[in-house]
Amino acid sequence: MTEISIARTATFGGASARGASHIRRNKPNQDARGGWRCGQWTIIAVSDGHGGEPYFRSDRGSRFAVEAVREAFMALSAGGSAGAADRDHLGAEIAALPARIVACWRAAVTSDIRSDSDPRLMVADPHVAYGATCIAAAFGPGVSVFAQLGDGDLLAAAAGEDLTKPLPDDEGLEGEQTYSLCHLDAPAYFRTKSFVAPHPLAGPEFVMASSDGLSKSFAEDSQFFDVARRWRSLVAQNGVEATCGDLETWLARCSEMGSGDDNTLMFYSAAANAGAFAPMAQPTVVHGGAPMPLAPSVAATVRSGSGFGVLALAALLGAGIGAGAIYYFMKSRETVAAAPQVAGSPLPTVSSPEPLPTNSPSENAPPQPVELSVPAKGPSPRGIPVPAAPALPVPPLPAAEK
Repeated sequence: MTEISIARTATFGGASARGASHIRRNKPNQDARGGWRCGQWTIIAVSDGHGGEPYFRSDRGSRFAVEAVREAFMALSAGGSAGAADRDHLGAEIAALPARIVACWRAAVTSDIRSDSDPRLMVADPHVAYGATCIAAAFGPGVSVFAQLGDGDLLAAAAGEDLTKPLPDDEGLEGEQTYSLCHLDAPAYFRTKSFVAPHPLAGPEFVMASSDGLSKSFAEDSQFFDVARRWRSLVAQNGVEATCGDLETWLARCSEMGSGDDNTLMFYSAAANAGAFAPMAQPTVVHGGAPMPLAPSVAATVRSGSGFGVLALAALLGAGIGAGAIYYFMKSRETVAAAPQVAGSPLPTVSSPEPLPTNSPSENAPPQPVELSVPAKGPSPRGIPVPAAPALPVPPLPAAEK
């Protein structure tokens, strides 16, 4: 289900599609996403549950992660603008965000364990069963904040500038390894950064957050960036609501032809045309493809499509056939395990981080990232029929395997 929320000149929206491999194996969507307006701040979040037997409640873990982002950013949004009088307070709040997100997440997990026990949770650290990643971005008066733990993609662009990654990639990981909220020292592995005016990214025009299943559906990073640029163009020209009309269907098609994983995408836009629809009635929080209950006014706003989405999807299905063979590549995510720097204020460095529980724990072992299982790829179609559609600068699907 696609969700749209619009407030003042900033808009956000997105969608999630259950992975093709999860459909074949009757597994739930492990992703979650959310977006909120908190005072003068706008916040978006994406989380990807790890899946697999050790993380059998990670679909809940991803939902708790998105809710934890909202709770953690509430204190930040109370900090006001990035004026000189507020910068010390803002810096302290930003530095505390990783620990606050993790604390909120662990509290939600603990509550869930107490209310819904399971014999499989009788282990050294039952929080591992809820393991998930976390991507968050917040935009306030003259300041933006980006935070990420684990894999996934976060892209941003200032007006008139190209897309860039506001955060460094993780280093020292191999294959499908990722850092996780279930890590005992999770705050130390967050990558965080803030931008204060007059830096161009203090007020970005476009931000895109996605779970890693989307970028892995493309053979090269350059193809993923090209698609992101086309989404940016669509959002700027047609608004978030029209652009997201058939986003869930496009994400599902990407999964079928690419990674087989769940695909989740969230947009934030401050472009001139992006907010010209309707006021936001209340926040939207979505777990996988199933939204939480919405007020009738919100439901009406969410579902009031412009008709553009159907035409856009038609072009989406035909635009990428000749782009080259697609394959599910395992690219090492290379990111720093040291404590990240936040707006000139370093996070506390943990001198002796604890590893996740293992079968043979070592007292001096370094922290171990989570090793994710690779979903089996399903059959990929060799071609997609090209329906009649207007010439629109829409993102292509990954090309089918030959």
